[in-house]
Order: sequence, then structure tokens, then C-alpha cells
Amino acid sequence: PACNTSNDEGRKFCRGCGKSLQLQCLQCKVTMPVWEVFCGACGTNQQEFQQSLQSRFDGIVQQAEQQFSELKFWTALDLLAPVIECDHEFVAETIKRAKTLAARITAEQQQQQQLIDQSQQLAAQYRQDYEFVKALRELNKIPQPLQTRAIKEQVKEIQQVCSEVHTLRSQIKDAIQKRQMQGLLALTTRYLELHP
Repeated sequence: PACNTSNDEGRKFCRGCGKSLQLQCLQCKVTMPVWEVFCGACGTNQQEFQQSLQSRFDGIVQQAEQQFSELKFWTALDLLAPVIECDHEFVAETIKRAKTLAARITAEQQQQQQLIDQSQQLAAQYRQDYEFVKALRELNKIPQPLQTRAIKEQVKEIQQVCSEVHTLRSQIKDAIQKRQMQGLLALTTRYLELHP
């Protein structure tokens, strides 16, 4: 143990500091003496396993940070889950970093959701008022990775309406300039349906 007191092999706790002289193998979970490097049951080198797990967890935290920067909140949180659930003391600092990052992700996710809700409400109001360009502008404020299928469909629908309104306006203007009355009523009626 850390106190460097020598103990008999049969002891379970240190006679100098009282700490446990046994631990679980990191691989197979069989109980083994703390001073042994290789597990007697599965042969796993405990030091190498620790280094491997530390390296893996560091990589996971980096991946989660990358996903977070791309606003992929759920992916980042899913990546962090095994690190946060781990209880090995030798990776305590990495676990702490993972928990801090998870808290930041959750806070940002909630803030973004509030902004999304606000943009959707404003866009709905603008649509009711036939202000399609403003509605489109509001929905486009939502970052691409956070746009749900429903939001993308709304954007597409509004773009189609804007395009049709623009086309109708041009056709009506051309028909009036050319004094072509045939079909003008249908064009005007459709235009007023979309943009009263």
C-alpha cells in the first residue's frame, strides 16, 4: 500500500494504514492482491489495462467535445456515458472532465431548445400574417444540426410558397403590361390565396 508497510500475504487489510490489500482485476473482476501486476485468473496486466483505459477515456472526451462543437448534443452525451459511469480512481480526473463537459452540453442544449421554440413561435406568427420571408428568416436562425425533419419541411414549404408568390407576381405584372386578360383572374386569385 501507499504507506509502504510490509504485510503478510494472508492479510486483507494493511496493518499500518488499514487500507485494503485486495482489488478487483480491471478485466475479469476477480479479487487479487494489490501488489500483483498480472491477474492470476485472466492474465491481464493491470498497469497496461489502466493506461489503455485512460487513453480510451481521453479519446472519448475529445470526441464528445468535437460532437458538442458541432451541436450534436445527444451523440456527445452518449459518448460520455461510459466515462461518467466508471468508478475507477485512476481515471478520476478524466471522469471529472467528462461530468463537467456533460453539464455544459446539457446547459447549452436547453438554451438552444429555448431559442428553437422561440424561433418556431415567431415563424408561426409570421406565417399567419403571410410574412413568409420573415418566417423563413426565423426558421433559418436555427442551426442546421438542430433542425428537425419537421422544421426542414416547414422551411421547404415556405420556400415553395415564396417562390410561387414571386412567380405569380411576375406573371401578373407581365400580363398587365401586355394587356393579356385571359388567365389573369386565376393568377390573381391564387396570388391572393397565398399573399392576401
